[in-house]
Amino acid sequence: MEIKREKLSGIRKLIGTKLHMSRTSIPHATIMTTVDMTELDKLKKEYKSKGESLSTTAFLVKAIGLKLQKYPQLNTRLEDGEIIYYDTADAGIAVDTPKGLMVVTVKDVANKSIKQITEEMRDVVDRLKRGKASPDEMSGSTFSVSNEAMSTNDYFDSIINNNECIIIGLARAKKQIVVNDDDTTSIRLIANIMGNYNHMLADGMPVAAFLGEVAALMAEPEQLL
Repeated sequence: MEIKREKLSGIRKLIGTKLHMSRTSIPHATIMTTVDMTELDKLKKEYKSKGESLSTTAFLVKAIGLKLQKYPQLNTRLEDGEIIYYDTADAGIAVDTPKGLMVVTVKDVANKSIKQITEEMRDVVDRLKRGKASPDEMSGSTFSVSNEAMSTNDYFDSIINNNECIIIGLARAKKQIVVNDDDTTSIRLIANIMGNYNHMLADGMPVAAFLGEVAALMAEPEQLL
């Protein structure tokens, strides 16, 4: 059997070191709920038919940004024993690149339109993959997201980024039979949404309420336009 050895170095080593520090120094906890993506899927297809492509991630970060206004204790970071509170919600968006998982930042997402967020995000991701993104565009987030809706994953666990309070993960959406309140059934597009949070900064009940409200906004995406 032939064995290949390669020294852990460069970006891969940097990513591994940061993630190891986060995982071992922060008490991670996870909450998961479901989100009905049916209306969002319809809305995206409607816009696409008119020649406009909107990003699922843009809807996600917009929903999170709006709800962080209600739950400011989650829009925080722990630094040198102090809790830092932020008055804007700046999204750190995980991006898969040939060099490894990297994060780009879109600022003040609560006060931008879905179209603005989509355009800014795609622009910086494109430049990141070409090695043209600036350090400022890859730092300064107050929360993070990892959207794996295009994968085959039904669930995944995320590691908190840069001492933030929370990172939100969105898994793939699948058609499921849902029992409605009147006991009728319907076929809906359902995905799991996960919140990994720093238990030093937040407890389960407010995180659960926050995640449920984010999911409710995603289920009615017209509210986010």
